Amino acid sequence: MKERYYGEAKKMKSHAKRKRTPTLRVAMHESEERLAGLIDNLVDIYWEQDESYRFTLIKGRQLEKSGIDPTQYLGKTRWDQGEVPEADGGSWDAHKAVLEARQPFFETVFTRVGQQGEKRYIRASGYPFFDRAGDFKGYRGIARDITASRRGEQLVALEHAVNRSLAEADSVSDALQAAMRAVCECEGWECGRYLRVDENTGGLRLAETWGVPSPAIERFLAGSREVTYAPGQGLAGRVWQSGQPIWVADINTDPRTMQKHLIALLRASMPTMREANNGGPRALGREMAMIRPYLEILKVRMEERLTTRIDVPDGLLSAEFPSMMIQSLVENAIKHGLEPKPEGGELSIKAEIVHGKLAVTVADTGLGFGKSATA
Repeated sequence: MKERYYGEAKKMKSHAKRKRTPTLRVAMHESEERLAGLIDNLVDIYWEQDESYRFTLIKGRQLEKSGIDPTQYLGKTRWDQGEVPEADGGSWDAHKAVLEARQPFFETVFTRVGQQGEKRYIRASGYPFFDRAGDFKGYRGIARDITASRRGEQLVALEHAVNRSLAEADSVSDALQAAMRAVCECEGWECGRYLRVDENTGGLRLAETWGVPSPAIERFLAGSREVTYAPGQGLAGRVWQSGQPIWVADINTDPRTMQKHLIALLRASMPTMREANNGGPRALGREMAMIRPYLEILKVRMEERLTTRIDVPDGLLSAEFPSMMIQSLVENAIKHGLEPKPEGGELSIKAEIVHGKLAVTVADTGLGFGKSATA
């Protein structure tokens, strides 16, 4: 009886185990689905990382709003994605030390560049997790995009700083410079410019500036004083004409701006001016390095009214040529030929060897000296 009873109990136990297993699996699956649903609906951003701090999972309801594409993060670390800690001067050393010590971190703020070039703030918390053997397997945590609240705090602080600057300024010029400094320091910009209408030309010209102490910034601002914007010409001219602000994420890559060409022009022209003062020639290639960005600036100002064509063989770039000569010819062609012509035209530069000598020709399809004088 005992032996038979033991055998029956064993069969019953085995049968019960077989019946519970699929039920347990279904329950676990349903529990995982409920957890995933809670994450999607309640957690702004949920993330997981492996033992090398590379993201293995990112999900949540705030991804689209934050401009985060999970596929761009998977398999990469935070620092691989250009995120920067707001604290510690932007250094990752302190945060990496926390991770290496397998310690949790709470409400750490990281900054990143959004899809439109804007600065976004992400606040994250995470804790390490281990397998049953006690081996470290990575981090799990949550995050939230706090850009809106952080920008609100910054705008309030900026408003107070500007009001204080205006109250303490001794002149309009001092007030403008103080306001630009407050805005630039809040946004992390290196310089600011204030343009106003020039009564003599009817265009926008630089009136006041502020910049960080830097020879490059000083040269940039000095070169900006020579630029005039007519309504609709250049970025400033377009803003003036439309009365609407324009956001530019990067002036070095945005096609609507001429700053990158102005910077290139300044860099190329500084040694040219010194050599011109010495009265000596210089390589044609260095002359062209100055002319190309100058032409790009003119194309931004004149837009569809100006096209250019350059035919300068590489083999002639080392030939000597009088400093500033090509720029003078180009300026004359623009001033007397192309700018007075409503539809504009083409400006061409050609270098060739004629009868054993270097010949450089600057030509345009504009009005010409006589017609422009009467236009």
